Amino acid sequence: MIIARKLIFLILCLSFVEGVWAQSTSEPKIMHFACELKDDRQVYRNILEMMSAILPTMGFQFKMSYYPGMRALAELNSGNIDGLCAKPPSSFLAYPELIAVPTAIGYSSIYLYGKESKPELSRLKDKDKLVYVRGTQTIEEFIRKSGLNATVISASSVEQALKILIAGRADYFLEWQQSALHAINKLGITGQLESIRVGEKNPIYLAIHRRHQHLIDEIDRKLIVYVKETYGRETLIPY
Repeated sequence: MIIARKLIFLILCLSFVEGVWAQSTSEPKIMHFACELKDDRQVYRNILEMMSAILPTMGFQFKMSYYPGMRALAELNSGNIDGLCAKPPSSFLAYPELIAVPTAIGYSSIYLYGKESKPELSRLKDKDKLVYVRGTQTIEEFIRKSGLNATVISASSVEQALKILIAGRADYFLEWQQSALHAINKLGITGQLESIRVGEKNPIYLAIHRRHQHLIDEIDRKLIVYVKETYGRETLIPY
């Protein structure tokens, strides 16, 4: 009788373990990416759609959340999330746990915006005020290297920076072209500003945490195929 009870208990334990194992193997793991682009942007939606198509074929469920400024870089480097989207390679230099997916998903450049015709960096004077979005590492590096003759002020967002410029509290605005154009359209101020490219064309990449390094090549291959089949071009974000 005792032996029979032990056998029944053993069978129940094995059934429970088997059920837990089956559940854990059937449910895909979540890959959580951060993105500093707002979810009302087409670029955000394109990345969401692409990764939501790619990762399930690799056994993962894709999740993407908005993280402002440099928070995404810090969170990924700490291992709190799995990846991030749409960053130039210079952004990764100070974060050793980040690895870029080799194929660029797009390109962008830094632009100078102003209300005067043909704004130029060389025209900036000490009395001029230049606004930028604080925490944008590449922009801050560009400002330092350029040695601009202007008073530099910061804003918390692209929209706030543009409002400061339109209100006359700043003379110029420095920002990535795509981010600026999106905010300009959103605020309904198209045609009120002039702009000029002041930086080189920069590639933009996805990045993942080093613990997922073994997935890099497969993600890269599937990314290339997806973009060509879906959009008929080389990069997800058109330049």
